[in-house]
This record gives sequence, C-alpha cells and structure tokens, in this order.
Amino acid sequence: ANNKSISFLKGKGVHIAPISKSSNLLYLSSYNYHDFMEEDISELKKLRNNIVDIDLSNSSFNDEVFEMLSTFSNLTRLKLNYTTVTGEGIEKLSSLKNLKKLHLINTNLNSNSIKVISSFPAIEMVYLFQNNRDLSKEVNLSNEEIKKFDFGGYTIPAIK
Repeated sequence: ANNKSISFLKGKGVHIAPISKSSNLLYLSSYNYHDFMEEDISELKKLRNNIVDIDLSNSSFNDEVFEMLSTFSNLTRLKLNYTTVTGEGIEKLSSLKNLKKLHLINTNLNSNSIKVISSFPAIEMVYLFQNNRDLSKEVNLSNEEIKKFDFGGYTIPAIK
C-alpha cells in the first residue's frame, strides 16, 4: 500500500488499519474526520486498490462519492450513513464486483435507487433504515430482491 498516502490521511485523523496483520488490504473510517478536501480525496484515491472496507458515515461526501468509489475495485463494504447522498449516480458502483454490503442509514436516498442497487453483481445486504420515512413502502421488489434489503424500523407491538 502507499505508505505516504496512509500517513497523510492518518495525520488528518482518518482511521486506517490493515484488515489482518500480514495484509495489504485496508479498513478506512472517517469517524474522526468529516470534511474531506480535494487533497485528501486524491490521497484516498491512491489507496483504491487496497481499501476493502470504507466507512464515510457522517462525512461531507455527497453523490459525487459514487464516481470516486467506482474505481475501488476491491471494496466489499461501504458505509455512507448520515450523509446527504440521494443515490444520484449510484449505478457507477455496479462496476464493483466485490461490493457485498452497503450502509445507507439516514441519508436522503431516493427510493428509485433501490432497484439499481439490487442489480449490483455481488450485493448481499443493504441497510436502509431512515428515521423519518419507510423506504420499503416506496419500492416494488421481488421476493428474491427484498432479501437483500434491511429497511429497519422494527417496532415492538404494543402490549394491550
């Protein structure tokens, strides 16, 4: 992996760690650093072949993130919880042959994106819980497709 880029991003407070001791594959989380600048993004791109798990929740990223991440060919999990993404351009992620898990909790996701996501080649589970709306009511999915989505909103029935 590109050690210079790793040091640069770590210096900003981005958490980066190998997924196992002898591995070149990386986990990256922005939980301590939310406002990515152009320079940060260019360093991030240099790690695109090494990052397998990326958590950009609560970051300033919007729909432009899909274009950038579409080249992260080894990505297996992507978290964009609590961001302003709407799903515009999310079809670009269909190039990711290893993307299995996608977390889009409390975003501005447009329900039209759900059909698009369900056709991603490796997708296994998509977390779509939204505080203020139930996306499951806005989408028509086959029984096969619906298994890939977790809309959350588990309510415990009131005790009479």
